[in-house]
Amino acid sequence: MSTTAVPAPAEGDAWPAEIPAGVAFLDLEVRGDGSLRAGAMVSGGQPWVFTGEHLSQVEQVAPRVAVLAGHNVRRFDVPQLERLIGTHFPAELDARVVDTLELASLVFPGEPSQALDKLYREQSSLSDPVQDCLESAQVLARCVRALPGVPGLVRSVARRLLPPGATRDLSPAEVT
Repeated sequence: MSTTAVPAPAEGDAWPAEIPAGVAFLDLEVRGDGSLRAGAMVSGGQPWVFTGEHLSQVEQVAPRVAVLAGHNVRRFDVPQLERLIGTHFPAELDARVVDTLELASLVFPGEPSQALDKLYREQSSLSDPVQDCLESAQVLARCVRALPGVPGLVRSVARRLLPPGATRDLSPAEVT
């Protein structure tokens, strides 16, 4: 697969231990005209940056990952990727999606915003898909650490509201 060179994650951006092997984070940066500016998949802290030239490779890789994660990945990145490649992914992929926006909204309902911080934007006007994937991994790790403290009633409601699959399965069914 062809890749674009990207800087290694900064010292403070260690890959969270809470993220199991096989989880790949996806982020797309789409221009106003709908074309792909840049995309990234990050697994185990290792980034793969791609452009429109690599969409056929992304089409082969994305449905094969054990878990596809990202911030708003279910409602933005996956539909945009399907539009860009001109086909729909198999329905069973949805059951393997972990959307950190959905999960953080349920685990941290009192926070004023669930948007990524994107602190790197202080130095750049463009969003960086690798940095967004890394920040999404940090959000997922934070959610996983906080899940045991979420009241049972909230977990129970979350299991009813979330679509079947990986995000919902992170929340235990029992009410405590």
